[in-house]
Amino acid sequence: MRAARLPWTLAAATAVLFLVGNILGWVTHDPQTAGGWGGGGSAALAAVSASLLTFGLVGALIAARLPGNPIGWLLIAVGLSWATDSALEGYARYGLELHPGSLPGAAYANALDSWIWIVSISLMGIFLVQLFPDGRPLSPRWRILTWASGGALAVAVVARVFAPGKLTDATISSAQNPFGVGPVEALGSVASLALSLTLLCIPLSAVSLIVRYRRSHGIARMQMKWLVSAVAAVVIVYVVVITISVYPAGQTPLWLMALQDGTVVSFCLIPFAIGAAVLRYRLYEIDVIVRRTAVYAVLVSMLVALYLAGVTALGWIGRELTGESGTLAVTVSTLLVAVSFQPLRTRIQAAVDRRFYRRRYDAERAASLFSSRLRGQIDLDALHRELIGVIDDTVQPAHASLWLRDG
Repeated sequence: MRAARLPWTLAAATAVLFLVGNILGWVTHDPQTAGGWGGGGSAALAAVSASLLTFGLVGALIAARLPGNPIGWLLIAVGLSWATDSALEGYARYGLELHPGSLPGAAYANALDSWIWIVSISLMGIFLVQLFPDGRPLSPRWRILTWASGGALAVAVVARVFAPGKLTDATISSAQNPFGVGPVEALGSVASLALSLTLLCIPLSAVSLIVRYRRSHGIARMQMKWLVSAVAAVVIVYVVVITISVYPAGQTPLWLMALQDGTVVSFCLIPFAIGAAVLRYRLYEIDVIVRRTAVYAVLVSMLVALYLAGVTALGWIGRELTGESGTLAVTVSTLLVAVSFQPLRTRIQAAVDRRFYRRRYDAERAASLFSSRLRGQIDLDALHRELIGVIDDTVQPAHASLWLRDG
């Protein structure tokens, strides 16, 4: 019971730290983030916090059920490190910038904030990627990369803690490092070199994930599919939103700010996918989820385009002929969308199956052809051969036989 309480205690601490960071962020009103992604400010901070909090919650669920799997503890560490970073940033800004001298240890919080982000990024981009899904490196050779990543991270953190001078990566970049060791000036160069090596391990970790996916089969392949599908979905969402974010700074409309904040929240798909993969919850449904997502994403896009085109075209025709408002155009366009829904869905689903799920498409096509031949086939031996042939072509079993009941 005590071992089961620890993950949830850490998850609760993560939630509290994010709450503190959000409150301090709302109080300080960081002017540097205003007008940024999602408009900056409290809404953007809340979206980021909600997204990163899911790492800690999913990690607690995994660690409570599978305490021997490091993935759960890594997820908890990711959420806890980002939550600590959020609280330290708000604390340092309030105690050093908004109300100087009002909070004890604000300078130390600012110094800790200057390097804890390195730990957070390394946990997400290096160790979580290298050890997913069973908590072990891909092979003994890849274990060398894990140890090298850990060594580079440790050197980068220690060197940054004691490097003298200004904290260029901290919340208050003009402040001096209170932990700095004056005579050791070379620590800054060591920290920069170690940080470069640490960041270099991120693409190498991505390569290890690709190799693991190519070598995987069975349950491991399905687990990898969950993570790859989640990452692909997040990347696609970000690319689409970045593409339409063409407004000048300070002129972003409210709907686009909300969409950008929603895009940040979509990052929680990654921990959810990791949780489903590690706990094997409905593991084999990932193909169905991806298939339906692709179908309905294309379907909704086409229906929206059809509706807008109908409203625009029919509205223009109505104004030219009768001079009336576009009420008729909206009504007709809505009916057109309703009538087109099912035919479009059928055609798009067939196109997606034909392009991305060829085996399923071929199986359904073979079954349809066999059922049509079945209506005109009267020779039992020929029917037996055709049925076994269809099963061999579609299901590809090791052995297939047909049993017929006497009489």
